[in-house]
Amino acid sequence: MNDSDPVERLRKAEWPAPSLELRARVVAVAVRPRRTAWSDRVWFSRRWRVGLATAAVALVALDYWAVPGSAPVFSVPIQADVQAIEDLARSAGLPDDAAASIARRTLIVTRASAAERASLIPGEDR
Repeated sequence: MNDSDPVERLRKAEWPAPSLELRARVVAVAVRPRRTAWSDRVWFSRRWRVGLATAAVALVALDYWAVPGSAPVFSVPIQADVQAIEDLARSAGLPDDAAASIARRTLIVTRASAAERASLIPGEDR
């Protein structure tokens, strides 16, 4: 007897169909695909991603244009002080970008201390 004979017989044999009860049990415990959640639809939808990016850009633009007088306006004495500090740093041998950076930091500190002084004035409402 050859080994391929039983294999061929098994391949050619007709298998009985499963009973209806077995089919019902298998269908009852079969894994069903999960429904798609709304968060999956949001992050994998091109329309949602473009809308979110547009909203972010709009918020940044609104924040920028919300207050027209929000651009810093420096008084002449502060500008002169900053220019003097920048010139002093350049004459000390610092590169131009480092001198400008030091002058900007001085301006920030000067504005912060001026705001603190303004908050200490009695009778001034914020």
